[in-house]
Formats: sequence, C-alpha cells, structure tokens
Amino acid sequence: MTTGIRRRLRTIATLSLMIVATSSFAAERQRPFVPNPCAAHGPGFAALPGTTTCVRVSGYVRGEADVRSSRSGASDRARLNAEARATLDARTDTSAGPLRSVVQVRGRRGEAGR
Repeated sequence: MTTGIRRRLRTIATLSLMIVATSSFAAERQRPFVPNPCAAHGPGFAALPGTTTCVRVSGYVRGEADVRSSRSGASDRARLNAEARATLDARTDTSAGPLRSVVQVRGRRGEAGR
C-alpha cells in the first residue's frame, strides 16, 4: 500500500472511532423516558419529588387603562385598573380516596372588569 492510502485509512478509522465514542457518550447522557404520573389529573400537573402529590400553579394578570376626553366633563380623565389571580392546586391519593387542595389568591385595584 502506498503512504497516501494508509493515511486515508487511518483518517477514516480515527473519524469512525470519534463518531462511535461521541454517540455512545450522548446515549449515556440521555435520560430514559419516564411517564408523567400526574397526567391523569389533567394538563399542567407535575409531581412533587419524594411524594405522591401532584401540583399545578396557574393564574393570570390583567391591566387596563380607561382614558376619557376632557370634553366629557369628567374630573377623572384617566383611570388604571389591574387584576391578578394565582392558584395552587394540589392532588394526592389517600386510603380514603383522592384529596384535592386549592389555594387561590386574588388582587384588584380600581374597577376591574370595566
């Protein structure tokens, strides 16, 4: 064999080993698929580590500005309204059946909903 062919074979062998090593390293880093035990409770639920409790945190924030013309004769020409809600929903199975706990906090400034 000539020197050029040996170099090419050596380069191909080295690249092949690098590809195999990289793919096996990547395969080790991938986590195995674990089904979500909280999927039965609905979308957005996640398991608390070390427990059988599933939780979902949700909420919304809304803001609005009501601006009136000075021609309307109103003394209050601009009004800002804000409303927010946060909800924590926790569910767990007990020997007496399913247990659901809900904590909801609401806040409002101004005349929300106008």
